[in-house]
Amino acid sequence: MQTAYDDIRRPTNTLWFSSARFGPALALQGFRYGHWWVLSAILAIALCDNPNVPTALAASGCILYLLWKNKPLFLTFTVIFILMVLDFHWQTVPTTLNSRQTDWIGRVSSIPEINGDRFVAYLRLGKNESVYAVYRIKSREEKQTLSRLTPGMICALRGTLTKPSAAGNFDAFDFRTYLRHKGIHWQLTVDQWATCHEGRISLMERIQQLRQRGIQTVDAKLAPPMSGLINALVFGNQSEMDGGLAEAYRNLGLIHLLAVSGLHVVVVIGLSHRLLIRVGMLKEHVQWLLFLIIIPLYAVLTGLSPSVVRASLMAEWLLFFRIARRAVPTVSALSFACLMQLAYDPGSLFDIGFELSYLITFAIIVSAPTVQKRVQNPLSKTFIITGIAQIAAFPIICYYFYSFSLLSFVLNLFYVPLISFVILPLAIVTVVLLILFPPCGLFVFGFLDMIMTPAHSLLLNCEHLLLFNLIIGRPGAWGLVGISLCAFGLLILWEKWSHPFSIFLPVAFYLVIGFCHVAAQWINPYGSVTFLDVGQGDSILIRFPHRQGAMLIDTGGSLPIKKADWQKRTDPFDVGSDVVSQQIKAMGISKIDWLVLTHRDWDHIGGLNGVIDHIRVANIVIGKAFQATNTEKKWFERAKNMRIHIVNVPAGAQWGTENLYVKVLWPKTAISDSNNGSLVLLAKMGGVHFLFTGDLEKEGEAGLLQQIPNLHVDVLKVGHHGSRTSSSEAFIQAIHPKLAIISVGKNNRFGHPHKEVLAVFKKYHIPILRTDRDGAVRIVFTSNRILQIKHAK
Repeated sequence: MQTAYDDIRRPTNTLWFSSARFGPALALQGFRYGHWWVLSAILAIALCDNPNVPTALAASGCILYLLWKNKPLFLTFTVIFILMVLDFHWQTVPTTLNSRQTDWIGRVSSIPEINGDRFVAYLRLGKNESVYAVYRIKSREEKQTLSRLTPGMICALRGTLTKPSAAGNFDAFDFRTYLRHKGIHWQLTVDQWATCHEGRISLMERIQQLRQRGIQTVDAKLAPPMSGLINALVFGNQSEMDGGLAEAYRNLGLIHLLAVSGLHVVVVIGLSHRLLIRVGMLKEHVQWLLFLIIIPLYAVLTGLSPSVVRASLMAEWLLFFRIARRAVPTVSALSFACLMQLAYDPGSLFDIGFELSYLITFAIIVSAPTVQKRVQNPLSKTFIITGIAQIAAFPIICYYFYSFSLLSFVLNLFYVPLISFVILPLAIVTVVLLILFPPCGLFVFGFLDMIMTPAHSLLLNCEHLLLFNLIIGRPGAWGLVGISLCAFGLLILWEKWSHPFSIFLPVAFYLVIGFCHVAAQWINPYGSVTFLDVGQGDSILIRFPHRQGAMLIDTGGSLPIKKADWQKRTDPFDVGSDVVSQQIKAMGISKIDWLVLTHRDWDHIGGLNGVIDHIRVANIVIGKAFQATNTEKKWFERAKNMRIHIVNVPAGAQWGTENLYVKVLWPKTAISDSNNGSLVLLAKMGGVHFLFTGDLEKEGEAGLLQQIPNLHVDVLKVGHHGSRTSSSEAFIQAIHPKLAIISVGKNNRFGHPHKEVLAVFKKYHIPILRTDRDGAVRIVFTSNRILQIKHAK
């Protein structure tokens, strides 16, 4: 006898089931070669975005290989390549906004981020074009008002459209390119908010508002830094994370734990499935509910980051085939998710979360059969899978972060299970209870805080162990290909070699990479002088050829401004850690042998702590005229505790050889005026003479000429950022450099460089490069000549 239940369990004659059986059959046939289709899409987007030789060779190689081996696959590969090229250009829409307009009506399209006195949101203006809006909040009351803005609200405002800033330094994060990949052409600097009201709200905006309320509830009821961690784990919002803690996660290779990904989706699916089955729902109904509502809803609630979109699409694909009662390879689900995501948003290819999520997942899926066959112990499986993930991620980590922590592997073994199986479920329970039963939520939060406080202290301590930080630098296109092939080869070798010692292959991999990096520096005949773009300040990085050392002259910095509590940001900008140390890492420099502080102005030494916290430093060099205040004495004491020597050098001190040296010229005696007491250095590199003058002014210049009348200079670092109090005509006429470089901030309040100074250089036909206009300036040299002069912008 057939029952209604049987009809639900075996709906072979129903329309939906027939469709579900027919669709997967076709999909399975096609997605057998899904990884080739994904490769075609990736190559098409990469070539459209930035045509280059390695990508063109890779695309040509794939096409020729398939033409020879598999003609039907060659046709589909080519078709997808052409379709993705067309899709890329179709989605690349030129701007329709007028930069001269100042009054706007905009619709809030994202959850606004408020960090201290800084407001950031995406707005839609004109014909639905997105812009990146920024605003400096003026009062506590205004901050509270702006915190009530939600997605879907329509605001009248006044502001100025400007082009997003391009990268001012070599290999630095390019904000303009980042926004371009999101289809955004403009940054809107808001001057004044007029009125805001709620418009017609779409379903997506309703869900975004729910997410925003959840984030605000956690912020209001829980204490930092745990509130920031819970928001990152549950809602995918890392903007509230403590800056130092987020940096520790990033530098130690644990940042993936803060991104909502496959594990989160699995936990949500598992909890939802168990709960719905317990309340009496049929299994098939639960699966459809998960497929149509719960998984898409969760993806939106967690911010639609690339990793959660990948996990959600994969879950939808696998669930669809499960409903249709067909088996499907997991790698096919991954290919489907990747193609869908790239077709909808080609710019996501350049998101680090997208790249890491797909690459690591692919490596684990492909390696899973070998792991299952070879290893039975769960702890050993965790050990091996962690190693596979680390090796797969290594090329991307090097490219974006320039370094890799050797502690990452060990820390992942501990923190992955801790966060995944203890902290994440408790964080979800905490948020649910905060909404339903706040006292219970606070109780669970106390337990969470008790676990994570010592865990976070351990992370912060490990971050300062700089000896375990393997600094590789940013590899070029061919270097990235080489590292990727090494990582791929190692994974293949591990799969083929079943010896017990094969688990130590990751260690061998890092040793080989480290050895190759050091060897490359030893044989590298090129040195460079880089005048970094640090805004209104000075920082000059010198790398000598053949690993003969590295010198940093000044660290940049800005005068600290006292702010009220409501104005303070969770991750305040520091030029030493955010710019200078990152540039040192990008060049593959693991140690600064001499960190020279020319004088005690904040725009020259304010970034000192940020540098020594991230880069090993052997010596801090100061001159006779450097009279440290209590603040600087504390800095030097801290440096001594880090085993950094403080060296006081007189005029005449010299480092190097006859053809490659740095010599102290000034001051001979202590000078009370800080600027004129600047340490002045003369360097001979690449057969030419460089003069680094700090903030030396006209009086100091006259004294220097009196001391060395026949001073020969080829490249001059212009004193005091081009102030009218320096670079006297007599000084410039006497030394007559072939090139002058001015380190200066864009639109600075001092009016540097002064027009009188520029006129002097123009009069003597001396070309000028400026960091505000040209970005960082790099001069590459060999033992006897200058090879290249280039700038970042």
